[in-house]
Amino acid sequence: MLKKEIKGKDFFDKFPQFYSSSPNGDLKSRLHDRFDAIFLNGNTDFSKKTVLDLAAHDGRWSWAARFMGANHVTAVEINPIHLEAYSNNMAAIEFDTKWYSLIQDDVVHFLESSNAKFDLVLCLGWFYHTTYQIDVIKHLALITNEMLVLDTECINDSESAYFKVRLNKDHSLSSYTESFTQIPSLACIRLLLGYYGFKYTEYNWANNISCHDECSDYAESRRATFFCTKKIQS
Repeated sequence: MLKKEIKGKDFFDKFPQFYSSSPNGDLKSRLHDRFDAIFLNGNTDFSKKTVLDLAAHDGRWSWAARFMGANHVTAVEINPIHLEAYSNNMAAIEFDTKWYSLIQDDVVHFLESSNAKFDLVLCLGWFYHTTYQIDVIKHLALITNEMLVLDTECINDSESAYFKVRLNKDHSLSSYTESFTQIPSLACIRLLLGYYGFKYTEYNWANNISCHDECSDYAESRRATFFCTKKIQS
């Protein structure tokens, strides 16, 4: 099977450790559909690219990027449990460390302190786990050479740009056991992307869901996926 023909189900069935290394791994159709959205949408070309995987979790998307042809993946993750799962998965796959770098750091701190640039940036399932979305998009615009893939929970409101603040306890994506986060509205995400120089397309989830029960947030526009490229300066 050619890599360009592989589907999400084929990928995760080939590397089944990702089904068990995450609390969400039992949502198999969701994993399959997300792979198809991110890697088979016709917008993203990972071949020979440098990739940044933010909040890299158990390494599933880092390995998928490499599997689809990336030259190198830099992964950023703060949670010790996820770091261990990432390392274990990469060892099981025999993913040579020359092809990836795993950095233990907070996403915001990494973006503020890094001078590196990347062809393609993956920000998948993290953007709503912070209160620094404005600064995050500003820094992402500086480090992204070609494309940012932003997948995030959101509020289904295309008219008003705002955030909804919530208090999370035992927050697994930070070093704190309790923290505030905020969810952006769709209008807010679009405003931020446009302001900081991205043009974007949104993935049509409504026509590409195999299991509504596992992807109801995508079906109801409570979660969205954006493919963002830099605007050409006139």
